[in-house]
Amino acid sequence: MVILLGPILPASGDEGYQVISGDLILEVARGYILSHSPWDEYDVAVDAKRDIPDVPAYLQGKIDLEVEQVRDAGLADVNLLKVRIDIGGKPYTKVDVGPYLSINLPVVVAAADIARGRIISESDVAIESRDLTLKHLNEPIIETGQVVGMAAKQSLKKGDTLLSYYLDLPVLIERGKDATAVVTATGMHITLTVQALDSGKMGDMVRVKNKMSGIIITAKVIGLGLVEVKI
Repeated sequence: MVILLGPILPASGDEGYQVISGDLILEVARGYILSHSPWDEYDVAVDAKRDIPDVPAYLQGKIDLEVEQVRDAGLADVNLLKVRIDIGGKPYTKVDVGPYLSINLPVVVAAADIARGRIISESDVAIESRDLTLKHLNEPIIETGQVVGMAAKQSLKKGDTLLSYYLDLPVLIERGKDATAVVTATGMHITLTVQALDSGKMGDMVRVKNKMSGIIITAKVIGLGLVEVKI
């Protein structure tokens, strides 16, 4: 993806050539990231981990700076961002700005160690600022409500950034354990105790066995220890 941000006229150098400052290159990259960020630009801080070198421009002509990415992948590959410099309408050079960038965003982190399979509660998480340049930027979670009630697919340490692929819907029905079946039909609504023959998450279809009759039926998981059977 390329965005044209010129024309930009840099200051002249002492040796008679123009100089494109590293600060200007950073501003061009920052503007691109903020305009393409899926988050509120006031929440995102884009800075340089170290100074971007100035670029001497030995050719004469109008100077344009463009931002381009190796592939069109949103902000997922921010480390691959480049600023292309054209002089007089012709390509002059490219600056790999990705390795210089630091992108910080308030995100959900583990407030304590979280064991694999644990159902996450409000007390398990907090909001802290994190540098996301080494993470997949389309995955961080920015609201605690997105994780509370979810199950951890792997163990997490205190301070770990929570990403969507670390989480899963919790298992609400466990194979071999009793559950309550809500049976509904026209003019009828009853509940009975069944034994789960499958484990399931919210919305899953599982087999359950009527403990009194031994009949096996298929039911939909609608809550913790709760399934629904429609006749």
